[in-house]
Amino acid sequence: MTSNHNFYADCHIGECRSRDDVTNVINQYVLYYNNIKPCYAIGYITPSEFKKMYYNNIAEHKNTFETRKLSPLPKFIQKKSKKLKTKNKQLNVHFCKLTHT
Repeated sequence: MTSNHNFYADCHIGECRSRDDVTNVINQYVLYYNNIKPCYAIGYITPSEFKKMYYNNIAEHKNTFETRKLSPLPKFIQKKSKKLKTKNKQLNVHFCKLTHT
């Protein structure tokens, strides 16, 4: 698997022909993700390594969700909505220029 891992493309999930095929591909990906793929967010170690460090009190215990405020819409939806509004405004301005010339 590549370092720039794309689950759908690298695992060929579209080529699966049965539920067992899909289950096997997903299980292989989970093993890869947890035991082989280093994660930037936890210092370029694997989640399995971080878990061991955490339970041995080597990794810092953080409660990252304690101060988090949930919004009614997930951030990725907010960002897409904002992009669409910006694009619609640009199209509207362009249309107005075309109709008023």
